[in-house]
Amino acid sequence: MILSHAHKFIYIKTYKTGSTSVEAALSGICGPDDVLTEASEQLRGVRQKPAQNYRIEHPEKPKRPLWKALLGRPERHYHPSVGYYEHMPAWRVRQYCGEEIWRSYYKFSFERNPWDRQVSWYHYKTKSKAGDTKPSFDAFNRNRRRAWVENWDLYTSDGAQILDFVGRYENLDADFDTVLARIGLHGQVSLPKVGSFNVAGVKASELEKHLRAQIGRLYTNFNLNVTLGQLRGVTVFVVGPAQRPGVFTLPSQSTLLSAVVAAGGPAPNGSMRKLTLRRDGKAISVFDTYDFLVQG
Repeated sequence: MILSHAHKFIYIKTYKTGSTSVEAALSGICGPDDVLTEASEQLRGVRQKPAQNYRIEHPEKPKRPLWKALLGRPERHYHPSVGYYEHMPAWRVRQYCGEEIWRSYYKFSFERNPWDRQVSWYHYKTKSKAGDTKPSFDAFNRNRRRAWVENWDLYTSDGAQILDFVGRYENLDADFDTVLARIGLHGQVSLPKVGSFNVAGVKASELEKHLRAQIGRLYTNFNLNVTLGQLRGVTVFVVGPAQRPGVFTLPSQSTLLSAVVAAGGPAPNGSMRKLTLRRDGKAISVFDTYDFLVQG
């Protein structure tokens, strides 16, 4: 969340709407008196300025539960008791800053298609889990209190939208430009973008390391989760004594055995003792299935 006195705007930070990129872009133009809320350690590295002026005293600010203090529980950046906090509802910002500022400053946020937002939230909350420990999307969403993410209450009050502008994540670049034009910063601020990387020739097992090195040139303290979606197919020719010799399109991670299986295995006069991989007319490798089964 950002409350900028220097440029007279209030940015309400919603969930899974590109909000970290928006906040990173706007943090660079914040003045010394502006409010920039604290964030998790992994997000601090993408900001151009650290958090500032977010701790306040106000009669409407929630008190920290005494039992948490007595038990030594740490006060987190997202706890309302700190003052201004990361995903803070607009109605509370209005309480703290007062009607004069609220009415005269430009107030905006961004929203996203609910389904896409929930899918993104699922991947974000389960990124540290793998294999059998990672719940399915359906299983994750059964616990509505912990799993569902909602932004409506952040930019509304009593069921009514109370901001000047709510842009769309699906149209983020254009809507962010609209905001910049309105607050007089058009052409002075741009959303940080990682861009695209050429990964041709990079093995799947080395892909995460390769991307981490590339992104690390731009950001620090970031999380990276690489998932292979639709893999590029490769065309192979199976010749010789196979059940169905011919041309096959296989996933790029296929092995020599994958091609043999696609061709139905060896014909009665064929053998698995000598499988030859040829590329550009040259023998690249010779594979003996029986040696593999016996010796591993």
